[in-house]
Amino acid sequence: MPALEAELIGFVRHLLDPSRAVDVLEGPALDAGQFARAERLVLARLDDRDLAPEDIAAALGISRATLYRLFAPLGGVMAYVQEQRFLALRDALADPLERRSLTRLAGAHGIGSSAHLSRGFRARYGAAPRDWAAARRAEAVARQGEVLGPARTWWRGFRAPCGDAAVRT
Repeated sequence: MPALEAELIGFVRHLLDPSRAVDVLEGPALDAGQFARAERLVLARLDDRDLAPEDIAAALGISRATLYRLFAPLGGVMAYVQEQRFLALRDALADPLERRSLTRLAGAHGIGSSAHLSRGFRARYGAAPRDWAAARRAEAVARQGEVLGPARTWWRGFRAPCGDAAVRT
């Protein structure tokens, strides 16, 4: 038992020693934690058109070089930011209750202009934003018809006159 106690005390001291804190997490484990923090920050600030790698690095307390290294497998920091903006925009356009104009949606998702939005959206999803949204709405209406069809049939039968088979009281 004393050996376990000594090892635990040594481990806690190691954790609390700021000069050795980097040794606690290294390599992929450290990178994964830093990436998760960076990802949360990016998602929270998608509407900020001026969001730059310098801002992200400063907010996380890491160097720009570290930030660039974290995002290198994804094509870079700003490529990741743009991709997340377009994913959020696509989700907004898929919402049948979304009624904002493309210009307002562009601003809400940190995209510079409606022209940039249209070009970027078409490049990613193969259709203009309005056309893509209209297709999603048509799909939603079709799905709604599939789901409500049996209920409508039942309701029509329920409301139909009873005829001779009805039990009269």
